[in-house]
Amino acid sequence: MVSISQVIEELIEDRPFLESALSQGIINFGKLAESILEDISGDRRLREKKITHSSVMMALRRLGLKLNKQFGELQTITESVFKLDLYNTRYGLFELTVKRSVENWEKLIHLYKQMEIDRGDFLTITQGIYEITIISNQRFEVEIVKLFTELDILNRDTNLASISLRIPKDSIETPGLIYYVTKQLFWDNINIIEVVSTFTEITFIVKESDIPEAMKSLQKLVRREK
Repeated sequence: MVSISQVIEELIEDRPFLESALSQGIINFGKLAESILEDISGDRRLREKKITHSSVMMALRRLGLKLNKQFGELQTITESVFKLDLYNTRYGLFELTVKRSVENWEKLIHLYKQMEIDRGDFLTITQGIYEITIISNQRFEVEIVKLFTELDILNRDTNLASISLRIPKDSIETPGLIYYVTKQLFWDNINIIEVVSTFTEITFIVKESDIPEAMKSLQKLVRREK
């Protein structure tokens, strides 16, 4: 049988701002209980339970303690392991997504031969189950787009930029690291178009117009971790 605490936890999980506020202990439990009481009471799984403001508030307090412990553990881990290094920013990028097929993949093989990666050319290719996404310098856009038919092209975006973070090797075993960074960008209202990662690098693709604010946002983490 589902408990009041379980229903409340599900509801809070769907509301990231509330979850974050609870984890940091910066929310009024009484006011929050009042605001979600109707939602909890309306859950069919709790029809036979007596739901009161005080029972909801107590469940929120218990959840807050649980989240606060998790938040503290994540902070401890990131402080000791996740030493951020904001080391690279690229402008003038574009993104192209095409249908995944053997033919399209073979066309992309030739791109690596044309790129001068050592001289700063940018190229990432991500293969999904049904799609392939290419991100590269805008000066190659026309040439790359010509490789594919209109029917194969699913999406095209320009005026993009990248911000890369370097992380230590030990961080790969640490849960919550991607969330730790993306949450900061989310709170600062930065739209992340793509995330590209390798063993010790995380690269965020954003609009060029968002770069100044994105840099400020990530620099907060860099200063916090050093």
